[in-house]
Amino acid sequence: MSLSNDKRDALLRTLVGKTPAYSVPNDWYLALLTSSPGNSGSTATEVNGAGYSRKKLADALGNSLPEGLTDISPGTALTQSDTDIEFGPATANWPLPVTHIGIYDHATSLDPVNFVAGMPLMSSPVLCVFDANSNFVYAAANHTFVLDTPLRVYGRAYPSGISPNTIYYCHAPNAGAFQIKSVSGGATPLSLGSQGIAWVGRDRSQTISNGSSFRISAGAIRIMMAGV
Repeated sequence: MSLSNDKRDALLRTLVGKTPAYSVPNDWYLALLTSSPGNSGSTATEVNGAGYSRKKLADALGNSLPEGLTDISPGTALTQSDTDIEFGPATANWPLPVTHIGIYDHATSLDPVNFVAGMPLMSSPVLCVFDANSNFVYAAANHTFVLDTPLRVYGRAYPSGISPNTIYYCHAPNAGAFQIKSVSGGATPLSLGSQGIAWVGRDRSQTISNGSSFRISAGAIRIMMAGV
């Protein structure tokens, strides 16, 4: 996940000596979301279910906590989660599926000013170019999607008509490309309204029932300074 618009702007102001400079918070918190937060956090909807609360992720100053962050390769990412993080167990069915995760610098606030970063729940993501001329999605590396694999799209340069809140399905896959469609089992791929570039991965949305927990594996969260 890449930093939010607000945090990018704040860091840039700090780097060039402008005010207000970025004020580093004491802690970051991981939230489970039921809608995409977008790049600003303004469209986020958080889980509202019995047994749910945010998890303190790390001391933002860099001191690792039991559910914390560790630095990784300079130039590729700022930091990544270093342990499994578990929510719940739910003490009643959670009303909506968990579709995204978000990082905040406040224990409860959904205000965009407290939003740090977010991403959809997806696995095996590949960076892709969306070609409006052919309506094919070209993967930068070989993908593992097969016909009707449910997909999520995440990034900053979506082609026209693609939504981060929509589950799509793989169509006509080959080693380096595929198309997407809106209906599983359907035969008609989407017509892309414009060129674009974004990450595409297998949808991992989850419905949490009474007594169940939700776990995010170590290393699954990477906070990027920049990205598409």
